[in-house]
Order: sequence, then structure tokens, then C-alpha cells
Amino acid sequence: MKIYESHEDDFAKIVRTSSGRQVLIYCDSDDDDGRPQMMMMTVVDDVTVQINAGFNSTIEGCDTRDLSFNNYDIAAADKFEATAIRAVLGNQATDKG
Repeated sequence: MKIYESHEDDFAKIVRTSSGRQVLIYCDSDDDDGRPQMMMMTVVDDVTVQINAGFNSTIEGCDTRDLSFNNYDIAAADKFEATAIRAVLGNQATDKG
């Protein structure tokens, strides 16, 4: 697999978990309240799971979001994957119950 270098202007990237699942991470300038945000998405059993992380609406908040994005790695993707799997399996158990 070819790995591409990141660029300072990147606003999105895909990180593969240890199991091979893709996690899409992308940044947005702000949410409805004007806060910078970073979104993480993956698919588990044909269900798209997304978590949005909001940061303070300050220069420091933008810097923190950018630092979080730049440091998002396999370990972070693995944690998100575990959360996504629990969310989907919990919903499936409730639907069957």
C-alpha cells in the first residue's frame, strides 16, 4: 500500500485501524455555534457511525482541533472503532430484543 505524505492544508484523511477498517477524519471551520470541529466516521455492519468533536471558538480552539487532527493515528482510530462497534452492536441487540 502506498502512503502519501500529509500536507499542511489537509482537512481530511483516512486512517486504517489495526483490523483494517477505514476511519475518515475531517475538519470543518465551525458548527452551528461557531466552534471549529473535527468529525470521525466509519462503517460497521452497513451502519455509518459518526462522532463530532467541537472545540472552543477561539484561535486556540482552532489550533487544538488542528493538533488533534494532525496527531490522529492508528491508536486513536482503534479506540473510535471500538466505540463504533459497541454503538452498532448495542443498537442491534436492542432491535432484536
